[in-house]
Amino acid sequence: MRRISRWLLGQLVQGLSNLGRFWFHIPDPTGAYPELLFPPESGGPPAGHPERLCREIPLTRTELMLMAEIDGFGEGGR
Repeated sequence: MRRISRWLLGQLVQGLSNLGRFWFHIPDPTGAYPELLFPPESGGPPAGHPERLCREIPLTRTELMLMAEIDGFGEGGR
C-alpha cells in the first residue's frame, strides 16, 4: 500500500510540475514584442524640461532647503 501511495504521489507531483512548465512558460521575446528588444534612447528629458539637470544653474532656495534636510537625515538627525 505504501509503495502504491508513493508511486501515485510521485505521478501527481510530476504531472503538476509538467502542467506548471506548460502553463508558465517563458515566451520568446523576439516573436511577441520585437519593439522591447531595443529600448528607447535614454538621453533624459528634452531640452527645457524642468527635470533636466544643468550644473550651471544654481539651486533655488527651496532646493537648497531640501538638500539640507536630506543631508540632515544621513547624520542621524530626526
